[in-house]
Amino acid sequence: MERGHCIAGLACTILLILIVQVSVAGTIDRVVEKTGDSTYRITLQFPEESVTGVTEIVSTGMEIRNVSLPAGQYQVDGTILSLAVIGERDVSYILQGSPGESGEITGTYQDMITGMKGALPDARISGSGDIEISSGDSAGIPSAEDVQPTATPLEPGLLIIAFGAGGMFSLLRRGMQ
Repeated sequence: MERGHCIAGLACTILLILIVQVSVAGTIDRVVEKTGDSTYRITLQFPEESVTGVTEIVSTGMEIRNVSLPAGQYQVDGTILSLAVIGERDVSYILQGSPGESGEITGTYQDMITGMKGALPDARISGSGDIEISSGDSAGIPSAEDVQPTATPLEPGLLIIAFGAGGMFSLLRRGMQ
């Protein structure tokens, strides 16, 4: 094998390692639609391939119904909804309030793959039915005080690429001797 081919192969392998290491963290969006008199459909939109724990808290007097996840992946405890989202793009539930009363929905999430925690966009529903959604965390970036070192998961693809790079180094070294 020529030296130029080894260098080109090595450069491509390093480029692949860098591409695999880059993970684009998506955001979780909240959509609130009025579906009837004091009834709303709340939809949370997740990035692809996410494994996320979500806790939603709604105002007293509001009732959570018809969660779109299978029964083992959510729990309703009064005004608290706990979700285990595994690979779902959209999760929705129905929120029933009392006519003329305002309400609020707040939520937090934890990405189980990266360990990142944050706040979901809050939603406020006025007594007249107007919906206002505020932003969650500042782009999902934790504050400096909240940052703790975490281990980077070693993905099987990364391990294979590392072995391939080691093989390329070995061939390059053997070719130079």
